[in-house]
Amino acid sequence: VVVLIDCDATHNFISTEMVDKRQLPITKTSLYLVEVGDGHKISCKGKCNSTHLQIQEFCVQHDLNLFELGGVDVLLVLEWLASLGEIKANFGDLNMKVKVQGETKVLKTNLEVIKALGALKLIQGAEFWFNTN
Repeated sequence: VVVLIDCDATHNFISTEMVDKRQLPITKTSLYLVEVGDGHKISCKGKCNSTHLQIQEFCVQHDLNLFELGGVDVLLVLEWLASLGEIKANFGDLNMKVKVQGETKVLKTNLEVIKALGALKLIQGAEFWFNTN
């Protein structure tokens, strides 16, 4: 599972491909528009409620809106980061440290994923790429 953490995005998303692969239940929603990086808007519909993900040492449970992410499985935004409390980000080592119940947990970037998806990273202006493995 490839996860993009983007502080500029406003909503959490999951790719339709990931939903199909994992056979996740979809909740119907009214049509909503997603404005992408180049300014155009794409119509979308549906979400996965309280979706549970294990990202390295972190358990994530959030509502995820459906959207074709183009090479990324899940997009998590500032809302998720804010739920973690104080974060120590090291952009040199490409990791984040968070204290959870007194224990320091580290979220590490997978450099192979960055290399493989580098063009997409540039297009979407991503801050972090993480692989859940």
